[in-house]
Amino acid sequence: MIVPYICFNGKCTDAIAFYEKVFQTKASSVMKYSDAPPESCLQFCDSEKNLIMHSSVDILGSTVFMCDSTDDVNYGNGITLQIILNDYGKAAAVFKLLQENGIVIADLHEEFYAKAYGAVCDKFGVNWAIICE
Repeated sequence: MIVPYICFNGKCTDAIAFYEKVFQTKASSVMKYSDAPPESCLQFCDSEKNLIMHSSVDILGSTVFMCDSTDDVNYGNGITLQIILNDYGKAAAVFKLLQENGIVIADLHEEFYAKAYGAVCDKFGVNWAIICE
């Protein structure tokens, strides 16, 4: 399954409210950076602690993930295709193939919210995140 992941420059809360109104829906999950446990590898500064780390919104029957990026987001680069898999071997294989001639953003590693998470910008400039549940 591929899930669109939209990143915002500190406006995720506003975007969620907007999409909830437009599509008559409610976010099923909203986590702020401050919700991350101390043992997580996430690094953020005090000014970012109330930003949205992850949210999930059902839009017309499809899941759309949204967050506030701690990096600059320009129009056009705020979307990541997220692949959700249940098999670690498959996740590792997909990650390895996507990183060929690309840029690894985050190595595939265990996270508090998943068995594995990794992110890569492929050789075509497409951002991918791999989650193993």
